[in-house]
Amino acid sequence: MTEAMKPSADTGRPPTVKDIVTFLLAFFGQELKPGAAVQPTTDIRTKLGLSDADWTAFADRINAHPPIQAARLSISRGQMINARSVVDIANIMLAGFGEKPRTLAVPAQPGRRKAASKGRPALERNMEFRGPGGDMSFLEELLRADSAKTIVENAPIEVEKAPPAPRDLPQAKAGDEKAAPGHEETGAGDSASFFFALESKPTSGRKTVQGNEVLWGEEFDLLFLYGRLTDNAFAVVDGARGLEAVKQGKVALGVEVIPKGLTLAKGGAFRLVEIKDGKLVGEPPRFELTAPKRSDAEPGPAGAYVTFTVNGAAIYTFFLELRLTDKLSDSPAPPRTINLDLEHVTASANVEPRYARFTIRKRGGPWQVYGSIRNGDDELLPDDTTIINESSLDTVYRESIVPVLRKVADETAWKFVGDDLKLPAEHDAAARACMQKTMTIGYRLYRRFSEDPVFKKMVDMIEALPDGSKITITTDREVFPWEMFYPLHYVDDDVPANFQPSRFWGNRFLIESLLLPTSHDEKIPARRQQVGPLYVSMGLNRGIDAEAPWAGREPLPVDVQHTFFNKDLKGRGRYCEQYDDIVKNIRDADPASVIYFFCHGTAKELKFDNTERRLVADHLDGGENYPGWPLVFINACDAGDLSPLSFYSFRTEFRKRKAAGLIAPCFPVPTMFAAMFAKRFLAAYCERQSVGATLFNIRRELIARNNPLGLWYSLQCPLDLKGPEA
Repeated sequence: MTEAMKPSADTGRPPTVKDIVTFLLAFFGQELKPGAAVQPTTDIRTKLGLSDADWTAFADRINAHPPIQAARLSISRGQMINARSVVDIANIMLAGFGEKPRTLAVPAQPGRRKAASKGRPALERNMEFRGPGGDMSFLEELLRADSAKTIVENAPIEVEKAPPAPRDLPQAKAGDEKAAPGHEETGAGDSASFFFALESKPTSGRKTVQGNEVLWGEEFDLLFLYGRLTDNAFAVVDGARGLEAVKQGKVALGVEVIPKGLTLAKGGAFRLVEIKDGKLVGEPPRFELTAPKRSDAEPGPAGAYVTFTVNGAAIYTFFLELRLTDKLSDSPAPPRTINLDLEHVTASANVEPRYARFTIRKRGGPWQVYGSIRNGDDELLPDDTTIINESSLDTVYRESIVPVLRKVADETAWKFVGDDLKLPAEHDAAARACMQKTMTIGYRLYRRFSEDPVFKKMVDMIEALPDGSKITITTDREVFPWEMFYPLHYVDDDVPANFQPSRFWGNRFLIESLLLPTSHDEKIPARRQQVGPLYVSMGLNRGIDAEAPWAGREPLPVDVQHTFFNKDLKGRGRYCEQYDDIVKNIRDADPASVIYFFCHGTAKELKFDNTERRLVADHLDGGENYPGWPLVFINACDAGDLSPLSFYSFRTEFRKRKAAGLIAPCFPVPTMFAAMFAKRFLAAYCERQSVGATLFNIRRELIARNNPLGLWYSLQCPLDLKGPEA
């Protein structure tokens, strides 16, 4: 290599793409076996037949390579999964360094940039490199240089001739303008679009996908692409207006794919995509899927739940339905339009970052679990549970969890909780005893989940997170009591040194439990602050104050909330005590920002006044959407059969009506505590504190006083939701 070509990692100037490519070629020359020729555009992963684990493990070794370290460059394992060549890795590193990426186009092929390539030297046509200052002439020198032949031991480096297209769909990169061979542009508009397409595997030896159709039992790829639509586009992101808004913008968009009726064959469920100046940077995200045999098909439609995230926070979730078939049709269905523009994406850039995301989806008996930390830096690859399922967990709840927590809730001391959520000093010993019982249950839950190999991976990943981490856990049904998980061995104070209430997950983490979409798609408002005026709609069971435990006592649970309403919410809400009025409120398009219920109830119904009628989720069906993205707070106290499966039907029906989600107890809550807890929460909400931070802070305050009851409440909506400004 000539002196002019030797990069310097300590010159003080930002690294150029020439530097990075040279560093990486030297690295792979050391790492790979002799004779494994590597050129800048070689698909190393395919050439060497590397598994996902082997390929992503290169990230750590690349980052440890001295010239890479000296240049302050890095690539994460999550980013590595999207790279295939030295140039891919260089582009990702350069983008992370803050310089405008210069994307290397794939080799020229028939029908691809024909006009642009006329008259250019062969190397420039085959290795086209664009961007301000982007110049690939150094590669020509590098590939010609005699010393370059020793970069990979005993392996001469040659200019690769344009290979045949390895896929039957466009290998789109930023700036591509033409479809890949074999696929025609649809002519649907002149501007480029973001879209989803399917691609057959080359190993199949035949066409196995078309439009949104997939042959039974076949492997295929789902891609998220940018460019002019091709005839294989089956879902298009409607973003023309948004593209104008981000012409000078830059955003990292997370794409998460959770298959339904399909299997994620390789790699994780999460990809991080950089959108810069309205275009994708680097390789498009690719998800490798397998369709089942017809005899193994799950009930219902097959496809994938797709979630777009910004800073780890979900902004849009939708279901991409695929049609499994024995024979591909002659003409595919027209592409579906997904109504999300990039303006919505960039407006979401101020959401509170999530440190971790996990998805738990029921697959017949077991659950399938996925996860990622820090936008894919660490991933839990999809796997099925083998020990824990809904039936076995429900048995644990009924036989050994709920009975103990019921006794905690029935403790007499909680009748004396004050307006400040404090107990009189004479009840301190009772509170500590309740905390000890709760620790025993928390440890039992933690240990039980850790017995399952798949859940253990998830539990270990969460336990290792720093305190204060914000975590998203998405399910298609259950709300697990994560807040109550306690990692230290503790059974009835058998190890006094392990009495450390601060180790409860609810004291360490802000956890939001979300649902996979119940409707076709769901676009979460870009601004997490609700619109419209702050308005609280209350449904109260007045009869609670007349019940035996409260006879002759002050204060009374419902009166506490009446007083708060009249003093702090005057003119900003209404309360109803009659069943008919409450039902009418929820059936109508209630303009409230909070819909609050204080009542008795069970897992599937709520009780108001003295009527025998009960409020059930069916009352919500068919009503118009709520205009204010309201939070629904179901404060069902002294309920007899609450569990983490409670209120699922309410949760789904409120979501269909465009509510933000729920706050609800997972286990029975004592009445006076429930009233005081709600008062404290609503006061903070009226001060526009985010609901996640509010629950977190109240819970920590209670735990510091040996009161575990704040752990009973789960947050089933976005944690950064805030009340309206007005």
